[in-house]
Amino acid sequence: MCPNNAEIHIYSCPSAGDPGRWEHTAVLREHDQLVCSLDWGCTSHRLLSCSHDRNVYVWTPPAAPGAAWTPALVVHHLTRAALCCAWAPGDTKFAVGSGAGSVSICYFERDNNWWVGKLVKKHHESSVLGVAWHPTQPLLATACADGCVRIMAAAVRGVDSAPVGGDAKFGDLLLQWSLGSGWVHSVAWAPSGSTLAAVTHGGGAHFMCGLDASRAGEWMALGDKAQGPVTAVPLASDELPWLTLLFLSDSLAIAAGFDCVPVVLMRTRDAGWILAGELAATEEAPSQSSERKSAFSERLASFRSQTERGEAASDGDASGGAPRGMHMNTVTCLRAMPSSPHSFTSSGLDGRVAVWSAAPAELARGFGTLQLA
Repeated sequence: MCPNNAEIHIYSCPSAGDPGRWEHTAVLREHDQLVCSLDWGCTSHRLLSCSHDRNVYVWTPPAAPGAAWTPALVVHHLTRAALCCAWAPGDTKFAVGSGAGSVSICYFERDNNWWVGKLVKKHHESSVLGVAWHPTQPLLATACADGCVRIMAAAVRGVDSAPVGGDAKFGDLLLQWSLGSGWVHSVAWAPSGSTLAAVTHGGGAHFMCGLDASRAGEWMALGDKAQGPVTAVPLASDELPWLTLLFLSDSLAIAAGFDCVPVVLMRTRDAGWILAGELAATEEAPSQSSERKSAFSERLASFRSQTERGEAASDGDASGGAPRGMHMNTVTCLRAMPSSPHSFTSSGLDGRVAVWSAAPAELARGFGTLQLA
């Protein structure tokens, strides 16, 4: 968890039988400016962090109880703020996007005992806001503030067993997808790797289906013909943009953003991808219930005061309404939980981290508000 400052707070769940009980175990303070992205390595259990101070760290967890986390500084060659980062499958390399419109693909050099990056300077015309690795191929998708999603060849010699194929070399642009509806906040691959999705500031969510990544080396020659069928899920007139998107399966995705409530996106046989409804919690951990009820009561009282007395919203309640779900402010991050299928976490500017869990049948009950435990 990274609050709105330069600190990283580590929490652990000491008891597997009590997932609602978390303990604060460490604070990491190597960064001196805003920490804007974190990513856990599912294989190596290392933590990756990047910040506006341009520094990128790979954190190794303590080997024994009471020991400290060990940071390793990355030589990434970026010249502006590091805005996003993500481990590749297998945790042998990772990508970092920057405000300079460049991407650094970093890997570990055993001879020098350090993490070093290979820089890709071309292709992007503005800040890189999101990066996502293909689940099976050495391909990297990027979300950019210039309104485009790009897929690049990202095979590193000595790290990857095989390159992309065809005439593609490291850093080559294989496919460019122009969305034309504001800057792209986030990009994500479906588990099978055949669908790529992105959320934009002005146009909801966009899905490109039917991508054959095994032939990605041929995409450069095909040009626009390499793109698969595209489905757009627009925002309603009263909805605010989504900032992040997460696939739970090839036919189910979760999106969240300025509206503070995660929503369910589903792929149907007839209509393609559709907005199925919102997520709402039905139960809360005992330690969180009283705190959240107090915050909810405070916001509800403020809402009634504005509607009954005509008072303007205060700076702390710019929305002018009561919260609709677990979060009281913008949701900025969604993460899958590999140890628990169909479970994920959401975190936001309110400092809250929510754990969601439900079977696919519960998510498919229909439109409207969907209840999750």
